[in-house]
Amino acid sequence: YFSEKDIRNGFSAFDVINSESISEVKPYSEGKCSEIDVDLPKNYVDIIKKREEIIISNAKSNIKYWGNNVTPMGQATFDFIHKTHPNCLWNNENIEVMGITVSPPYLPENCSGDDKRALERIRCVIEKFRERISEEPH
Repeated sequence: YFSEKDIRNGFSAFDVINSESISEVKPYSEGKCSEIDVDLPKNYVDIIKKREEIIISNAKSNIKYWGNNVTPMGQATFDFIHKTHPNCLWNNENIEVMGITVSPPYLPENCSGDDKRALERIRCVIEKFRERISEEPH
């Protein structure tokens, strides 16, 4: 199942559907279909199951990096900060990093904290993120 998504050039997007949630499969069109001759390895089911286990494990370990009730821009800001500061975490709708709190709408002026150097660093990271997204074609 593929869907059109707003993605940057050179990147791909796809949706994964858990096979256990599929109740019925119907052909997309009434046109003639021919069999596809594919030589699959004998252990292809094991390969797919192992791949699924890895994906689920990664998703479970990364869930702490997904904000609850935050805007897509808030999540994108968090993801950008996390690239250079992997110690950042969500605290409700706020991003916490280096003792600095970034509140919605996640602009440089929404940063607060006592450490002046850390405050300037995080403001700089957010400014850089904002510059990058304003340069991307829509």
